[in-house]
This record gives sequence, C-alpha cells and structure tokens, in this order.
Amino acid sequence: MHALADIEWPQLPRDWLESLMPTELPGLVREIVTAIRDEIPEYRRTWEGEYGPITQRSVEEALSTFVTLIAENHDEPAGYDSWFWQLGRGEAMEGRSQDALQAAYRIGAKIAWRRITALNDRSPLPADAVARLADAVFGFIDHLADVSARGWQDAQPGDDETMRQSRARLLSLLLEPRAPMARVVELAERIGWPIPDEVVVVDVQNGELPGGLSRLMFGRHVLCDGTHVTSTLLVPGPLDPDLRPKALEYDVPVLVAVGCTVPLAEAPASMRWARLASRLREAGVLPAQPVLFCDDHLPTLMLHVEPALPRQLVGRRLGPLLGLSPAKRIKFGELLLAWLELGGSQAELAEALGKHRQTLHYQFTRLHELFGADLHDRGARVEILLALRAALPRWRQDVQRDLPRRRAVARHRPPAQSVRR
Repeated sequence: MHALADIEWPQLPRDWLESLMPTELPGLVREIVTAIRDEIPEYRRTWEGEYGPITQRSVEEALSTFVTLIAENHDEPAGYDSWFWQLGRGEAMEGRSQDALQAAYRIGAKIAWRRITALNDRSPLPADAVARLADAVFGFIDHLADVSARGWQDAQPGDDETMRQSRARLLSLLLEPRAPMARVVELAERIGWPIPDEVVVVDVQNGELPGGLSRLMFGRHVLCDGTHVTSTLLVPGPLDPDLRPKALEYDVPVLVAVGCTVPLAEAPASMRWARLASRLREAGVLPAQPVLFCDDHLPTLMLHVEPALPRQLVGRRLGPLLGLSPAKRIKFGELLLAWLELGGSQAELAEALGKHRQTLHYQFTRLHELFGADLHDRGARVEILLALRAALPRWRQDVQRDLPRRRAVARHRPPAQSVRR
C-alpha cells in the first residue's frame, strides 16, 4: 500500500500553487477526461451513460485533493479515500476488471506531469522541488490506485478459491439443460459476470488455455474451469469478427474447437458441437488446425451427429466406388467431390486442378460408367457429396494405416524370375 505519509512533499511557493487552481486545473481536467474516454475502450462504450460524469468528478477530486495536500501542510482531508474506494468497488459491481481503472490513473499521471513541466518552464522551481514534486505526483497516483484496488477487492465474494469455485459452478450450471435462471442470475451477480443474450462454447483439448491468452482471444468475461485435462470455456457472444484471422497469429499451445453462437439457454448445444468437432479433428475427419470454428464445418458436423447415418449414406450412394482398390477409390472420390463442389463444371475443375480437359474427360467417362444417371440427379448429387465428405477422410486413414504392412510385404517378396526364351 502506497501511504501518503511516505511521500516527501515539496515546499512550493504560494503564488506557484495558487496559479494552478484558477488557470491550470479546469483545462487539465478536460484533457485527462478526454484522453481516458478516447484511449480506454471499456469507458468509451459506456460513456453516454453515467460513467462520463463519474470520471469527470473523479478527476476533479483527485487534482483538487493533490493541490490541497501540498498547500495545507500535507494533512490528509477527512474522508478523502472514500470516493476512490467506492470507484474501485463500482468497477467490480459492473463486472469490469481493475485493468481499465488502473490505465486511467496512469493516463492522468502522465498528462498531469506534462502540464506541470510546462508550467515549470514558464515559472521555474528549484531543482530539488521539481524532483520532489515528481515523486509526489506519481506517489499520489499510486495511492489512488491502491485505494481503488482495495475497493474492487472488497467487492469480491471472498478469496481467490471462492471466486474460482463460483465461476466454475456458474459455468457448469450454464452447460446443463434447462438451467434455472434464478440461480444463474444469483451466481452471475456474485462474481460480477454480465449475463449475455448469446454465448459460444469452446472445447479445449489436451490441456488448459492460459488465462491471458483466453482473455486475449475471447474477451475478459470468458468463463472457464481448468480443473480437468479437457476444459471448457463459455464466451459471451457474438464473437469478435477479427477473431478468425487473429487466431492464425496466436501461438495456441492446445487444441481448440469453437462452437456456434447460440442463445444463452442453448449453451449445451454449442458445447456438443464443439466437442464433436474436437473428436472429428482427432479422427482426421476435420483439418488438424489448432483452432477450429464449427461454423466452417456445419455439413460435416451434421453428418456425424448420429454416427450410423454417414455409414448408411456411404452404403447408399458410394457403392460403385467400394469395389475399387483403395488407391483408385480415393482418386475417383476426390475427383468426384471436387466436381460436385464446383457445381458440376468440368471446365472449372480442369482449371482448379491444373489438368487438361481431355484427361478429365477419360476419368469422367469412368465415373459415368460407375454412377450412371445419379450424376445428373440433383438429389442424388447432394447425397453423393455428403457421403464423400464423410467417407474420404476415413479411406485416407485406412490407406495410411495399411501402408507399413504393404511396405513390409514388398520387402519380403521374392524377386521376379526372368523368363528364358
């Protein structure tokens, strides 16, 4: 705790101090308030409400008190700390972290010192007085920050373990079907969590996403319970639109699957989809990316919600390929899938694959022999496309698993005997 009694207050000339009050302080208040509004996003979003006047009053209180402490023999005004203790408590009750308020104090100190040095250029003080004044300014700001931090902490429900348990319980409750809203509201108010209309559930595999990184990616109101090897996050929606490109820049140390944005009451569904995406990535069905977004893979997720359905669809629509060798099955399957995804255009397919159209013509002749009229039926084509998306990843896996065996067989196969004429 930075105590005011520890500050070595400077002895300043009375006329120098008196010049601060009528001429410098009003403009300094405006400059600090404007900078806080413009530089701190949390306050900018809430400025039109009551927070603008609160910030104005807080800056006025801080500056006038600082001048008073110097002018009146450094006696601390009675009840002075109360305002700033309440300010910190208010931040906690609004569900905000201390970061924004601490940043506001730093901005105030920087601007105040810049204004004081400008005044000193016009009316110089002794060097030792300037040094002590600098210590007083920043020591005073540290004291304000400590008082507000104590107010913020006093508004918490208890120690860190109690807070962690309350957050974990709220997360668990929100992921239960038909969660009782009265209990949700009670827990949310206890930990200062603003209840959103929409949420996104994030599944984290093989470890815990570090707290700093989870807040960087998903915001400071993310709920998490990192007590298990596999953890779950709940993020107020909608997601930041810049998250997708930024996710590629983060060094994510675990595997993350981001569910779909849903109403708060449907959080369990977002959790099921995120966990399904994690399983499909592990099985090789979805790409092996550190961060997967369910929104990018909805058809595949729909296919695998009920595991038996893809097998039914593959058997119904891909029978002509099942009789081919594994390599040819994959070759023709990939060609057919690319063609269907391009809307059935061989010209676009040839351009996309960098192949001559005549080469593709021979391959499609074979596909028409295999599938016949199904390739011209819209309903059949949709089912074939979905079946290929379900089957191709597993076919590739089968080939990879069988590769060591085939190589071993090839090594031990006796050399071919030459034929004598």
